[in-house]
Amino acid sequence: MKIRLFPDGRIHSAYLDMVKHPPEGVEYVGKFEFSPGTSYDMNNKNMVRKVLDMVEFPYLFGIESDCLIHSCQKLLWTKSDFVVDIEHGNPFMGAYHVHKYRYPQFRRIVDKILSAENCKAILPWSGTAAVSFMLNFMFLRGGVFDKIRVINPAVEFVGARKKFNRFTFMFVAGGSFYAKGGLQTLQAFELLRRDCGEDAHLIMMGEIPDEIYTRYGGMSGLHLMGQMPREKLLDALSHCHCLVLPSHADTFGMTVLEAKARGVPAIMADSFAADEVVTHGHTGYLVGVDRTVDLRFDNYGRKRMGKEEFHRQFAGYIPDALHVTEILHAMSDMIFSHKNMGRNCLDEVRNGKFSIGVRNAALKEVYEGGI
Repeated sequence: MKIRLFPDGRIHSAYLDMVKHPPEGVEYVGKFEFSPGTSYDMNNKNMVRKVLDMVEFPYLFGIESDCLIHSCQKLLWTKSDFVVDIEHGNPFMGAYHVHKYRYPQFRRIVDKILSAENCKAILPWSGTAAVSFMLNFMFLRGGVFDKIRVINPAVEFVGARKKFNRFTFMFVAGGSFYAKGGLQTLQAFELLRRDCGEDAHLIMMGEIPDEIYTRYGGMSGLHLMGQMPREKLLDALSHCHCLVLPSHADTFGMTVLEAKARGVPAIMADSFAADEVVTHGHTGYLVGVDRTVDLRFDNYGRKRMGKEEFHRQFAGYIPDALHVTEILHAMSDMIFSHKNMGRNCLDEVRNGKFSIGVRNAALKEVYEGGI
C-alpha cells in the first residue's frame, strides 16, 4: 500500500520516523530528510499567505494523488482521499491568526473539506489536542468528530547508553532559547551547583543568544554547544542523565520522546499535552509554567520584533523566582531518581504508547479504512 506523505522534502522528526519505520505493507511516497519543523512554504508564495490572513481564510494546499494522502497538519483542497494529523487545537490558521475559527468564511471552508467523504480521518497527536480541536471547531457538522482518532507519535527504540561520569543535564534550545525555558534552566542549574553543592553539568545545544554567552559563558559545569547536527545532538543526549525542557509554549515535545528512547527522563513544563508525554514521578517531573511572561519567547516573537530587538528586550528579563525554584527542586530530585525513571522511559518506548509497533498498528487500521 502506497501512502503519499504531504509535504515531503524536509520533514519534522515525527514524520521522519514514520518514513524510516512504516507500518507493515506500507510505503510512503516522496523524498524525505530531517528538518526541525515542517518547512513547506507554499513555494515561497508569501503574498498568498498574507491575502488568506487578510480575508481570514484557512491555509489551503492543493494536491492530487493516485493513492491515499497522509497530510502533515495541512488542510488539503483535493479530490483524493486523505487523512490529516494535527499537533495542537488550532490548525490551519497560521501563527498570527489563531482565532480565525471565529469567522464564517473560515468555518465554511474547513467544514466543507473535513466533512467531505474523501477526508477519512483526523489524527490528533494527543488527547489534549483532540479536546482542544473539538472546542475550537464546534461549528463542524455532525459526524466530523467521529473521524477523530488520537495517534501518538513514536520514536525508534535505541536503549540505554553509558552515561557521562558526572551527572549531566541537557537542554535543547532548537531555534527558540527563551521559548524553551533556557534562562530558567540556567538559573536553576546555577543554584543547584552553588547552593546545593551538586557537582553536576549542563549541556545546552541549539541557537543560543549572544547575551547568554556573555552572562553565563564562564559558569562552572556549563557547556554551551550551540547548533549541532541531529546525529551529534542525539548521541550526546544518549550519554546524559536528564533532559530539561521547561518550555513556555510547547504543544508536544518530540525531543522528550527521543530522550525516552535512550533511557533519559525529562523535566518538562506542564503545558498543553505535557502530562501525556511525561508521567510525573514515573518518567520524569512536571513543573509549572512561568506565567509572568507577557510576550512570546519564540521564533514568532522574534520575527515580529526583529532578532536584535527581541534579544535586547529579553537580555535583562528576570524569570519568576518560584518557577526557577521548582525547576531546581526537580533537578535535585532527578539526581537520585533518574535510574528508575530511565527504565520506565525505555519500557514506554519499547512496548508502550510511544512505540513504533503501537503507532503503526493504529496507522495501518486507519489507512485500511478504520477509525
